[in-house]
Amino acid sequence: MHYKSILAIKIVIPSMLVILLSFIIFNEIRWQELLLVSNLIDNTRVVAFPIWYTQVVFQIALILTLPIFIFNFSQLIKDKAITTSLIALCLSLCIWFFMGAYQSELSNLPHFFLWNFTLGWVVWALLKENDLAGKVMATSIVLITICCIYLLGLSQHYRVIIIALLSCIFIWCDHIKLWKPIGKLITLTANAIFVIFLFHHWGFELFYLLAEDLEGRATRVVVKVIFSVSFCIVLWAFLSALYSSVLKILFDDKIGILKSRKDIVTIK
Repeated sequence: MHYKSILAIKIVIPSMLVILLSFIIFNEIRWQELLLVSNLIDNTRVVAFPIWYTQVVFQIALILTLPIFIFNFSQLIKDKAITTSLIALCLSLCIWFFMGAYQSELSNLPHFFLWNFTLGWVVWALLKENDLAGKVMATSIVLITICCIYLLGLSQHYRVIIIALLSCIFIWCDHIKLWKPIGKLITLTANAIFVIFLFHHWGFELFYLLAEDLEGRATRVVVKVIFSVSFCIVLWAFLSALYSSVLKILFDDKIGILKSRKDIVTIK
């Protein structure tokens, strides 16, 4: 499947559903959010906060489309993965530094997060051989990038930086042995992560409606997070089942026809 189709199915369509749901609930419509460009205009929004990151991902995908086709990126990344990804990372940091001077209030802009994607490319390229030298270089590049961000004064997105640092753990841990039920729970949560990202705010709101009298702030926070994540996992399971059912209805006949044609050719 083409990467733009994957982007639409996995990211844009769920995000549009959240946007439309928010418009209905709050009885307000903003075309900027519907077109996924509100983060480029102002900080006002109807939709709950996670949508800005979807906008950034979508905009980065559009921005990268042109250079990917012009420079035959797939061939470059195949032949010279490390060199190509390192150049992309350096360019993204330079773009962030120089373009940062021309913005004041807006912070959720695509060029502020491009480094996060290109850093992932570098780590992937260095870990392809899964050897010690690659792991050392990947860890070094992550740490050097974070240091550059602080030295250049680009550290306002501290959560993204913390996550980038935590990724060093997974550079060195190829396999983590866990109790089987915990492993399955982590896998389930990982599969549902984008739905959790989009809908956890709604899980919090539902929790407030159902547990107004829950005492103890610490207990309330823990139970709230568990409830919201559980709610999102159930929602993900429902949406996945619905998506699979729709695909089966739409494409089962075509798959059957293709199999029949293949059998006919085989018989001949």
